[in-house]
Amino acid sequence: GNKISTHETRRAMRPSVVFHKYYLLRAQDGDEKAQYRCGKAYLHGWGNATIDHAKALYWFEAAAKKGVLEAQFETACSYQCGKVASPDYRLAVQWYEAVALQLQGHKTLKRNRSRRAIRELATLYEHGGNGLDPNLEKALYWWEQSQAKERNCLGDVCRVRTKMRQYYLELAHEAQGPDAPSAQFRLGRYYMQGSHGFDKNVAEGMRWIEMAAQNGHTSANFQLGCWNKHGHAQYHIKKDATAAQAYLLQAAKAGHADAMYEYGNLFEWGGYGIAKDLRLCLYWVQRAKDHGSRRVTSPHFVSIQARATQLEPPPMAPLQVRVTNDTPQECPCCFGGWNDATEESIYRSTRPIQTECGHLFCLSCLKQLCQMKRPDHKGTCALCRQPILLSKVRYVDFVKDDDNCCNHEVSR
Repeated sequence: GNKISTHETRRAMRPSVVFHKYYLLRAQDGDEKAQYRCGKAYLHGWGNATIDHAKALYWFEAAAKKGVLEAQFETACSYQCGKVASPDYRLAVQWYEAVALQLQGHKTLKRNRSRRAIRELATLYEHGGNGLDPNLEKALYWWEQSQAKERNCLGDVCRVRTKMRQYYLELAHEAQGPDAPSAQFRLGRYYMQGSHGFDKNVAEGMRWIEMAAQNGHTSANFQLGCWNKHGHAQYHIKKDATAAQAYLLQAAKAGHADAMYEYGNLFEWGGYGIAKDLRLCLYWVQRAKDHGSRRVTSPHFVSIQARATQLEPPPMAPLQVRVTNDTPQECPCCFGGWNDATEESIYRSTRPIQTECGHLFCLSCLKQLCQMKRPDHKGTCALCRQPILLSKVRYVDFVKDDDNCCNHEVSR
């Protein structure tokens, strides 16, 4: 056959050509390092590979999914610069974050690519565009990370802090805007903590958080409720159960799971102006558990459930009583009507319960009178001072104009 020239033989045996063929076979077998080297070959045209950005991105992304740091950086650059298609900053940020998070614990960044990844990440979050919304908080976070490691980004950090301060102040003053309560709450937190370029000012922070709570911000109501419930020495907030009850109830009604637990927990033991009510406590703790609150522990929930169930009167057949002019229309202790449609009537039982002495009480007041620890514990009637045995109390159903009902007398 034809004799191969020495020039062609030397070209075929060049290290770059053999290198490309070898690593291409290894890359097809799933070797992540070979995939990264093939991507570099197609990116720069090494060996006999022609420059092909689509193939380079394919091999870079294959290696990046397996955790190769250099491949993740090259994939992010490809999406940011739009070498294959239009730029996509959203995907670029995902791969830049993967690079940055791998080296987040390092005190110094020795690799230029890692330093550039953090700077590019901060720049993209600051300006946004091409599928990515600006996020000043994340931009400030990454600029601070870069400043902590490189010590040459203080100007960028100050610039973003100034932008964030101006942005949130403008947004917070727009009381009619849909994002105003959220901005007011963030502004209050920044003042309270003295972060994100704001000087620490507890009074100003409380003013903004209270403003957010008045505008219906759920997290603001929950935060104020917790501070008033437990107190906060650093912020000079004293315990105020009444204010905590109001704030937590607003957050609980808005669907905040932890607020449901904290609100229900107010009634477990009572105190500070709050009456003890285990049924109401169980109701809200059960709702918090159903909404996925992690504050509800199984032993605590079982304890509340057992104590609340123990306070229930036995399920005896109710008495049917004819309504007369002498029939009491309200509980003698709390003065709540039997059909009272107050705010908490859906949580408290307003059905009358008759004791052995013939007096009627609501369930909440009957529990307060008995304070029982055993099913046979005797309480004392608030009107006649006769003993109350919970095993013999019965619910009462009022009946009008029914000759067949039991003509049972009710004491006043």
